Amino acid sequence: MNNEQVMHAMGIDDAYRVERVLAQGRNGTTERVTIEGAGPFIRKKIPSSRANRAVWAALASSSCARLPQVIATYEMPDCFATVYDDVPGESLSAVIERAGALPAQDALQLARDLCEAVSSLHGCGVMHLDISPANVIVAADGAHLIDFGNAQMIGGQPDAAKPHGRPRGTWGFAAPEQFFSKPEPRSDIYALGRVLGYMLTGVSPDEDNLAAYDSALEDEGAVPPRVRAVVERATVFGPNERYGTADELARALDACANRAADVQGDISVESRAARMGEPPSLRVQRSQGVQPRRKGISRTFAIGALAMLAVTLGGMGLIYLRTISQRVDLRGLGDFVASAGGNAPHVKGASSGGGNLGGGLYASEDEIDRAHESLEISENGWSVTDSGYVMYALTLENKSDDLTVEYPEIVITGRDKNGAVVFSTSQILNVIHPGQRLTYGCQAGNGKVPATVEFSIMRPQDYQIPPMSGKAAEFEVSNVVESGSSGQLTSFTGEVTLVGGGSDDVQTGQVWLSLVLRDDAGEIIYGENGFVTCPAEGESIPFELEIYDCPSYATAEVVAMAW
Repeated sequence: MNNEQVMHAMGIDDAYRVERVLAQGRNGTTERVTIEGAGPFIRKKIPSSRANRAVWAALASSSCARLPQVIATYEMPDCFATVYDDVPGESLSAVIERAGALPAQDALQLARDLCEAVSSLHGCGVMHLDISPANVIVAADGAHLIDFGNAQMIGGQPDAAKPHGRPRGTWGFAAPEQFFSKPEPRSDIYALGRVLGYMLTGVSPDEDNLAAYDSALEDEGAVPPRVRAVVERATVFGPNERYGTADELARALDACANRAADVQGDISVESRAARMGEPPSLRVQRSQGVQPRRKGISRTFAIGALAMLAVTLGGMGLIYLRTISQRVDLRGLGDFVASAGGNAPHVKGASSGGGNLGGGLYASEDEIDRAHESLEISENGWSVTDSGYVMYALTLENKSDDLTVEYPEIVITGRDKNGAVVFSTSQILNVIHPGQRLTYGCQAGNGKVPATVEFSIMRPQDYQIPPMSGKAAEFEVSNVVESGSSGQLTSFTGEVTLVGGGSDDVQTGQVWLSLVLRDDAGEIIYGENGFVTCPAEGESIPFELEIYDCPSYATAEVVAMAW
């Protein structure tokens, strides 16, 4: 970062007021913060060498209420910062320590909540790899999954900051393969099973207590045999013998919960709330049929934060900000910035009086329409894994000669043979400049096999079209070969070269690699992704992409883009 970028970053950082430091260690600092009276929010500052920026970028694309709702990320000289919403509640470990083992019905519901979180997370291409009682918050609306310091992209490269490049986890809850082999999405299934067993028994399944845990799990008075069978299958030593997806595990939990309700009757809401330590006011609301709502991201925060950060948006490229649950109208932001003493050097004539790219912070309706019409998915293809997930690749083209679109959003929809939707998710891509092509491979779906998959482009918002065009960083990928197979794992290797930097730069320090497999007719049949550290301009860096259950293919290619 140059001096100007450092000053901008410090301005962003200083805009937040630290209410309390929650944790501090070699993996960074976690704080509760506010900004312009909005919040509180959680801010994590992660040392640059340990920050997995791709995970946070993928997490920002999820709208699942059981995962952190990312507000912003930005770079500091020595760390990467991410800001997300604060979920008031108590850790699951504290709940069990205070209340002891939970009744089966309560444990099943919380585990079901966690399955929802993991399903969405895997749909974003991320594995958590440290699901444990300390990383689960029990709030008024159920369980929430937190702490993504150990998370990894599915099929991505291991984190070099960890010993031997292998993700670790919490002993007793982390799957065996995390310590001696390569983790996979079913590693999170193992952890979900162990967390469920912990809730049912009140005993941590670590090395010192494993015998007591196994004995408590066999107590049919506390753990119904059908529920124990679910725990045992989820935590089988071999990943292939576990539930294939979080949705499959969730269905097994639902079957157990329905059976328990038939035999025992539903546990009262007030009884459950009391055991979970819920405040009396919330218990009263529930008894009156009012569902307490999780606090959302305020419009005030989104606009206020954007105003403070206007100097960094666009030209600096140091911050990625995403509003959750609603799109924020930025009209009038120019006056807001001016009144706050701010300025935006790369924007000429910013004002709130309606506008266009030549004279405002936002695009006109005509320009939005033109940008939308200029975006085209020129090709796409997909296949389904044994576990029911869709592995796809697509190429997005920007046919405009003067409009850049920042973070275009692609909607991926799977339908059954009758045309009914079986899944729908969205994926945010990188900045796409005039005349540029972005090839992107990733995973989608929820374990339910679709008959067809559709790809569509969301109409951009006015703030996604900056007032000036830029140039993309240029990469060259060479020597791509299948380097070997071991069991279900197939490796592809090659080299990526940064031919020339662009106006978007590579601020995260990483390059997104998309592996695309084609059949004899040249049609895309599979897509996957991974990341490497960006080389210096004119230099190359080797890579290895490992994928599971590789389909038969005729050709393989890897495409790189700035991230």
